[in-house]
Amino acid sequence: PAEGEARLRARRRGSAGWEVLDEELPDLDGFTQEITLLLDALDHGTPHPLAGRSGRQTQEVLMAIFESSRRPGRVDLPLP
Repeated sequence: PAEGEARLRARRRGSAGWEVLDEELPDLDGFTQEITLLLDALDHGTPHPLAGRSGRQTQEVLMAIFESSRRPGRVDLPLP
């Protein structure tokens, strides 16, 4: 967002308009957060959320959705 704009807004059911929810966000930018996650993974062996295994699982779910639309019916995971 541009300087001075809200980073997070939501329009909740029953509210009159948009609510600014910036105070609920951590005070880190995306780059700083990514570096922190990488250092934790390297120093402590913490699994990184963007690890290859996670990406492969996401891709498998996406391919199962595609396969289900191609031939309606149940698609078992893991895919062959």
